[in-house]
Amino acid sequence: MRRPWSVELELGGLSLTPKTGGASASGFGMLELAVSYRFAPAMELSLALDGGSGDSGNLTTGGLYADFHYRFLAERAWNVFAMGGVGIASAAAKNADAASTTSRGSLRLGGGGEYRFGLLALDAELRFVTIAANRQVVSTDQGTTAYDLARYHANGLELLVGARVYF
Repeated sequence: MRRPWSVELELGGLSLTPKTGGASASGFGMLELAVSYRFAPAMELSLALDGGSGDSGNLTTGGLYADFHYRFLAERAWNVFAMGGVGIASAAAKNADAASTTSRGSLRLGGGGEYRFGLLALDAELRFVTIAANRQVVSTDQGTTAYDLARYHANGLELLVGARVYF
């Protein structure tokens, strides 16, 4: 608790599947930057900004989240945690119109492990991600993956690995 603040950079992948008939999963390469504050030995709040690209750069996703982490072995070098977050996110074609890229409600739940050494830490995290539907999307591209991601509720899994600096 001597250093309650941290900044983390994570890389990984996200697989999203729109909830509509016949839709298939789309994979995204992800990058996330988070700033965290530990307000108790086992608990911290984070503000995270993430973004990603998929389908050879034709699809994009991004979000802004407020996350809560609970660390089960908070003061040990090796520790595990559970997390939950709420925020806004979007998933659409790279050059989509404003209605398609409108951010909508999003929730993520997961857990992971961290190894701390001094001011630095390495971690891995697995999350379930859900993004609400966007009823404003009207397009002539109906039935495409980009349309389905922009229009319908989507669920998926995200796996990230990262490095954190405590200060």
